[in-house]
Amino acid sequence: MREPNGSKDSGVGEGMGQCQLGGDKRITGAAMRCRPRSALGLRAFRGRDTGSVVKRHATSERAIFEVVPRLVGRVPFAALADLPTPVVALEGLARELGYAGGAYRKCDDLTSCHYGGNKVRTLEVLLANAVAEGASHIYATGAFGSNHAAAVSVHAARLGLASGAVLYPQPYSQAAAANLRIVLAGSARGCVRELPHWSALPWGMWSEERRARARGERPYFMVPGGATELGAMGYVSAGLELALQVARGELPPPKSIIVATGSNCTTAGLLVGVVLAARLGIGFVEAGAPSPPRIVGVRVTPWPVTSVWRIVSLAHRASCLLASLASDARLLVSRRELRQCLELDRSEIGGGYAVETRTGRAAVKAFREHAGIELETTYSGKSAAAFIARMRRRDPGPLLYWSTRTAPLADLARTPDPAVSAASVKHVDSAVSVERVERVDSADMPDRSEHDAGPGLMDSAGTTHETPPRMARWLDRMVGQ
Repeated sequence: MREPNGSKDSGVGEGMGQCQLGGDKRITGAAMRCRPRSALGLRAFRGRDTGSVVKRHATSERAIFEVVPRLVGRVPFAALADLPTPVVALEGLARELGYAGGAYRKCDDLTSCHYGGNKVRTLEVLLANAVAEGASHIYATGAFGSNHAAAVSVHAARLGLASGAVLYPQPYSQAAAANLRIVLAGSARGCVRELPHWSALPWGMWSEERRARARGERPYFMVPGGATELGAMGYVSAGLELALQVARGELPPPKSIIVATGSNCTTAGLLVGVVLAARLGIGFVEAGAPSPPRIVGVRVTPWPVTSVWRIVSLAHRASCLLASLASDARLLVSRRELRQCLELDRSEIGGGYAVETRTGRAAVKAFREHAGIELETTYSGKSAAAFIARMRRRDPGPLLYWSTRTAPLADLARTPDPAVSAASVKHVDSAVSVERVERVDSADMPDRSEHDAGPGLMDSAGTTHETPPRMARWLDRMVGQ
C-alpha cells in the first residue's frame, strides 16, 4: 500500500522529491468492501464531478489537492477559510513550565475573520456539497452553544444558503451563550428548533426535515459537528497541511498533537492526514522511515459519543471515501494503522460536556498570560489542560497544541456581521471560491428581515423576533454577566 519514493509518479508538488498519489491504480478487493456509508440526516456525496461549483484555480490552496490532485473536481469544496493557518512556538508557556522539549500551537482559531475555529474546515466541504445538491437551507444540529451551529449560521450565507438549527440544552457558559446568539441572529425565521434533551435529536432531525419540506424548503441536515466521512475531509487536508509545513521547515516534526475531541470529526480527519503524510514521506519521517505523530484526542464529551472505536471507525470510513473518490486504493489506511497513532485522553472531561473543571480554568489563565490567546472552558480549555499536563510531566517533544477555538466573539455576538448577511449574498463573496449553482436562486433566500434574532438582538429591519422558550430562559442567565 505504500508508494515507494523515487517511483515514476513521485513528487508532491514540483521539486519536493516526495511520493504523490493519483495514478491509475483501481479500487478492488478490500477497498470495494469498505465503501463509506451515509449518516443520519446527511445526503452522502455521490462522487460525481462537482466542476459546476468548484473553481479549479482555488484548489492549490488546500493541501489535500496538492498531495492528491486527482481529487480536484471530485471532492466538493468552497474556500471559506484562510489557509494554511500558521504554527507558532509557545516559548512563554514552555519557559513558565520549564519544558525544553519544544511546544508549538497550530492556529486554527485563525481560519476565518468572520467566524474561525476548526469547524470552518469541515464546512468548506459540507456547504459546498449542500450547494451541489441544490439545497436552499442547511441545518446544523448539536447543543445550544454549538460552535458548529454558529459557524454554519455565519458561513452558509456566504454561499447563498439560508441556515437553521436543531439544538438541545447544555450547561451554561458565556462562550456558549455567545454562540447561541449568533445562531439566533443568523438563522432564517422559524428555522431554529429546540429539543428537551440530546436523546431527542434523531427524532428532532427527522421531524424538522419533514416540516422544512412542507414549508417548501430544500433542506440539507448535518449531524453534530458534521462528523461524517465527507466532513472529515477538511481535517484530512489539515493533517497534510501540517506535514507540508514540517517539510518546509516551519516546525520540527511533533511527537504528539493534542486536540479537543467532541464529535470526533477533527480528530478522525487529522488521524488519516498524518498517517497518509508519513506513508508518503511528507514531513513525518525519522531515519528514512514513516514516523507519524501520535494524535491525542482530549475527550470533552462522554462515552459512547467519544470513544476510540468511534474515532477509528470514522477515520477508516474517511480513508475509504478518499480512496474511492481518487480511484486509488493506496489511499486506504487500515484500522490497525489508525489505532496505533491514536490516544484518547480521558483525564479532563470532569463532570461531563461543558462542565467547567479546575484544571481547565487554570489552563485558560495560563494560555492568556503566557501565550496571549483566549480559550473557553468547554473544548479548548480542557485540551489545553491536557497539553500543560504533558509538559509538566516532561513527555517527549516537540508537542503541538491544535487550537480549535475561534477568536473572541463579543462583537460578533452583539451585532450580525453585515458582510455575511443574506441580503448581501446576491453574489458570492470574492474570497469564496464556489460559484452559485443556477438552480439555487437568490430570490429563494430570505433576507435579514426574515431572521430570528433572539432576545436583545434585532434584524436589519429593526424587528426583534421571539426566541424558543428554553433558549430564552437559558440566555437570561447572561444578563448582567
